[in-house]
Parts: sequence; C-alpha cells; structure tokens
Amino acid sequence: MTVRSRTIAFATFSIAAFAACSVSDSTTVSPRSDRLAPSSVAERSSAPAPKTRVKPLHRNAKLASAITVSGTIGTSGGSLSIPEAGVTVTVPAGALLVPVKISMTALPGDVVAYDFAPHGLVFLKPISIAQRLAGTKEKGKKDRSPDSVELGYFALPGQLGTLISEVDELSGGSETGEVFTSSIWHFSGYMLGCGRGGK
Repeated sequence: MTVRSRTIAFATFSIAAFAACSVSDSTTVSPRSDRLAPSSVAERSSAPAPKTRVKPLHRNAKLASAITVSGTIGTSGGSLSIPEAGVTVTVPAGALLVPVKISMTALPGDVVAYDFAPHGLVFLKPISIAQRLAGTKEKGKKDRSPDSVELGYFALPGQLGTLISEVDELSGGSETGEVFTSSIWHFSGYMLGCGRGGK
C-alpha cells in the first residue's frame, strides 16, 4: 500500500468514526490533518486565544424562541434554511466523506446568532452561510461601509451579548443585494457583527 493510499484510508476511517460517535464528543479530528476543530486547538494550547469584541447585528423583531432545522447531508452536498431567520447554509459536494446529520438553530432574541451541530465537525471544503439583511437594524444605515458586516465564531453561549459579543474568529464576506454571504470551515456557534470594539 502506498503512502497516499494509507493516508486516504486513514482519513476515511477517521470521518466514519466521527459519524458513529455521539454529538457530545468535544474533540474531533478533521479528515485533513492540518485542520482541527477550534476546541481541539484550545485544548492543546497553554494560553487561551485572544478574543475580539464586536457589536452584534440585531433583528428588527425578536425571535420568541429558538428555531431548529436538521437534515442528513451526504457527499453530494445539500442545504438547510430557516426562512423566519433569513438564513441558509449550503454544503458543497465533497465537503463530507460520509453522510452526517447536521442541525442549525436560530437563537432566540434579537441578536443574529446561530448554533450548528454536531460541534467540532470540520469540512473538507468551506460551506457557505447566507444571511438576509432585510429585517435587521444594519440594513438601510446610510453611513455604513459595505464590509461592515462580519461573521464571528463563538465557542461558548456566554460570549454572546446584546451590546457587545466576544468572538474567537472573525471572517468577512460579500453582500449581494440584501444578502450577506460568508464561509464556514467548522461547526459551533456563529453570530453576525456590524462593527468592532466597544466596552
């Protein structure tokens, strides 16, 4: 067996083993050896990663309760949507080696934030998240710059705040019409921010 064959066989075994585990597992090894779930990286680091303070994007109308959708996504890809929250997540073909049941939860309240499960799931290709900005307080601000909306990853629910949230990672995206689109490599919590800093 060649080195490449052994690598592919090991990667296939790793993702299959993950799919068989319960969603409560806190550490997941990605099929790509250079990509670990953030929780795994933190466990191997003696110092906590610095967090970035951001101003959350708010909905005009609060979600009275959490809204969850779920589905099994296979190797050919697929998508999940929550129309009431204006969000769609699309998994491209080849992002997963085996079918995995995933879920997306729009968190209650007026902060635009979501929880994705199983936590720690890492994709072979980035998946996209598209958020409709209509119905948010950021939409229509005359003085905002086109790149003022960002996607923030948070590991713990306690990092979310109505005025200021602390995120572990921030990534930009693009706006087309009234839709902001960004990329995700791993699952956990994500929120949309519309400015950095604050006390």
